Amino acid sequence: MPQRLRVGALVVLPMSGCLLGAPPDKDYAGPQLLEPPRLLAPSEPSEDGTLRAREGTEVVVELRTSGRVDLERTSVSLGGHALRPVARVDEHTFRYARLL
Repeated sequence: MPQRLRVGALVVLPMSGCLLGAPPDKDYAGPQLLEPPRLLAPSEPSEDGTLRAREGTEVVVELRTSGRVDLERTSVSLGGHALRPVARVDEHTFRYARLL
């Protein structure tokens, strides 16, 4: 059975792009996350500490896990929206992305 990870929150706001919220919400079977997911893009938080992205922006999330993750059999979602695997940085670090 594929593994599943759900991280953070993603709320689409009509006419104003998207709001990426924290704290990270973990819901997974398989390797444990070693630290909260890192949002690599977009990288500029707003004054209230949230991160905003307009439609057409690529969101990139980096995850560090306690074990190896099979990119072909692991699905990752951000606020219920599926992310696609982008890169394996090392044995325990993976990047996933979604074009909003």
